[in-house]
Amino acid sequence: SFGKTSTLPALMREKRTRLEDLHAAARIREADHLPLVQQVQVQLKILSAMHRMLHDGKLRRQAHVDSLAKDELIAYTQAQSLKLAKLRDELRAETYTPEASKALHKVREILVEERERAERTKVFAEGRLKQYSEAGPVLERLAAEHAEIKEQLKERHWALQQVRDEGRF
Repeated sequence: SFGKTSTLPALMREKRTRLEDLHAAARIREADHLPLVQQVQVQLKILSAMHRMLHDGKLRRQAHVDSLAKDELIAYTQAQSLKLAKLRDELRAETYTPEASKALHKVREILVEERERAERTKVFAEGRLKQYSEAGPVLERLAAEHAEIKEQLKERHWALQQVRDEGRF
């Protein structure tokens, strides 16, 4: 049993030695990996910088592309506007020939005359209406009788016309 105790410090020393060796190996491995980690970090920084430069370049390029697209759309719109103006002018030239202009002027004159005649008729009818309203209820009764007699006359005239037409066949 005494011999076993003496081996305990030796075992402890051996264990300590192994631990120190493990720590030393780990430090060596860390030292070996340290440049690799630094390389990876540098490469990541380089990739990040390249990504930023590429993104900025794309943004600048996109602004140029957008400007070109805008200019193209403006030119297209102007061309379409000119085409419409040309078509409008052609339509006017075909529509308003000297003969058509004279005819339109004549139609306008006729319309103005008809409007004046309608105004005169309106004024006359308003005057007559005022006179009738001043005459009172007797005139209303006479007007109703007159309208009825006129309607009867129309019906008899139509019947006479029918009889004449039947006689022809």
